[in-house]
Amino acid sequence: MERPDQDRLLERLMLSGNFDHDHPISAAYTFQKEGLVQAIIHHFKFFGMPRLARKCGHILARSFEQELQHIDHILPVPLHRTRISTRGYNQSDQLALGMSDVLKKPILGQRHSKRLRPTESQTKLSIEERRNNVKGAFALKPKTAELVSGKRVLIIDDVLTTGATIASFGEAVEQARPKSIQYLAFAVADFD
Repeated sequence: MERPDQDRLLERLMLSGNFDHDHPISAAYTFQKEGLVQAIIHHFKFFGMPRLARKCGHILARSFEQELQHIDHILPVPLHRTRISTRGYNQSDQLALGMSDVLKKPILGQRHSKRLRPTESQTKLSIEERRNNVKGAFALKPKTAELVSGKRVLIIDDVLTTGATIASFGEAVEQARPKSIQYLAFAVADFD
């Protein structure tokens, strides 16, 4: 499995209207319908396999180890408490745990940030509907905002499609005035 073309990824996300800033954004793999990466993600996301997500976090960290040595904190995209109660865990937290094992960087996970309201699944929404669905849906807890201020943070999620979710969480993180924000996903959806 090859790493997606990062320039093409960024160009596509810029065209979606969700990224209009200079924060680096990367993904390790391409998510293709009925492909291996989709099967892996669906297993750790929907079939109660958090250890698989942690293993994928190890792989993700090793794939980007050089680019991530400067970060201070890993921030996984939070889930709403109702989704966690159904699923049992946040798959992005599990990815972050695996990354932290390799990078030796602290995680500011689910207890440090929150999804303010439940949101509809993004899978069948248009680009504009996705953006509206997650707009203003995230916040950092006050003590976390203090920790993030002036620091270099990495925001992690499982899959990038249009980037609406990760960008919306990034807007909440930006309010804490970090020194820098970098975005990383295990996979990016392939539209072509």
